[in-house]
Amino acid sequence: MKYLFGALAGIFALCLAVTAAEKLAPDALAVVIGVIVGIAAAIPTSLVLLMVLNRREAGGYDDAPSYAPTPAPRSTYYDAPAEQVPALPDPYDAWPALPPTVRTVIREVTREEWQ
Repeated sequence: MKYLFGALAGIFALCLAVTAAEKLAPDALAVVIGVIVGIAAAIPTSLVLLMVLNRREAGGYDDAPSYAPTPAPRSTYYDAPAEQVPALPDPYDAWPALPPTVRTVIREVTREEWQ
């Protein structure tokens, strides 16, 4: 009985697809085929993703990092009054002096000077 209903459903779907394909414009048919092919391509990708995620949850992968952890940066603590704590260096001392700016003066040129 299951096979009979399955066969009837397949025949109905095939007849419906043929009827729709005859009435649709070629551009609309291309869009429908593109959607169907896109969904068909997404199904195996989703299954592979589910397999990988299930394996990770089951403990199939080692979650420990493969590199040594970086040490925490050391902080300097000064146990002195604020007057004795060294100040930050002046940031403008670190920049090299810029060369002097060259300025060009443009003047009007008469027709006689031009020729």
